[in-house]
Amino acid sequence: MKSKRDLPALLAQLHLATGASGLFFVFSSNQDLADSTSVIAFAESGGLGLPDRDYYTKDDDKSKELRTRYAAHVARVFGLLGDPPGAARREAAKVMEIETALAKASLTRTQRRDPYKRFHKMDAQGLKALTPGFDWDGYLKTVGLSRLNTFNVTEPEFFKELDRQWRSLGLADIKIYLRWHVAHATAPFLSSAFVNEDFDFFGKTLYGAPELKPRWKRCVALVDAQLGEALGQEFVGRAFSPELKRKTLHMTKQIEQAMEDDLNRIEWMSAATTQKALEKLHAIVNKIGYPDKWRGLRVPGGQAQ
Repeated sequence: MKSKRDLPALLAQLHLATGASGLFFVFSSNQDLADSTSVIAFAESGGLGLPDRDYYTKDDDKSKELRTRYAAHVARVFGLLGDPPGAARREAAKVMEIETALAKASLTRTQRRDPYKRFHKMDAQGLKALTPGFDWDGYLKTVGLSRLNTFNVTEPEFFKELDRQWRSLGLADIKIYLRWHVAHATAPFLSSAFVNEDFDFFGKTLYGAPELKPRWKRCVALVDAQLGEALGQEFVGRAFSPELKRKTLHMTKQIEQAMEDDLNRIEWMSAATTQKALEKLHAIVNKIGYPDKWRGLRVPGGQAQ
């Protein structure tokens, strides 16, 4: 990254490569909260190494101690990256400074439970107005979504603060922040020193896990997480035959028919209420075993499978 003008394209590449939510913000797809038939882009708050806002803002002794231990962990990771101890401590302090500012601009855990506080639908111009210093066209082009024009910006005030951060931070500070979060996102897949350091803080200190899972269990979990439906397709090909699915679906339809018969016999419901109940029953989508149409899986350099 030669200058801050390179940040949008680089950030897009890092989001695609790591899938990390810690790189300033989260960009993903989700159901339109006002239209259940539509999936739209979501621009969400992020940028934190600790789980949420409260870890940075609470003033009790336990929270203070946890932040101290987190900063020490960040410094040790910079040390594993090859930085001298003094530089690593200064870099960890800068990471804490940036993350704390982003945390304070984020909604609290309680506020995030209110869906109305997290739904702000806008077009590309509205998104750009929140962060005028960020080249969204460059970002969207790099992630392959240059024609996108509908977004849910879950926390507009967070993105305003993010824009202030991007304007005020120097290039070196942004690089420090990104180096930490890329190392954090990839630590479980690096050498044993990174794996053990990552587990020591996030596994033991933060979540109280007594020991690291065996490598084979971590590998199985990773395959499941990354190949999901493709792995499921292979499994049902061996263990859940089309005939078994047909029988299960037949049984399900019999149950639904029995429910419909009961609804039609109920005397205490009005005709209008019965009709609504039947509409609700008929709107049920049966998901038996596996989908009728598998998601297309694209092999790099090949055709959709």
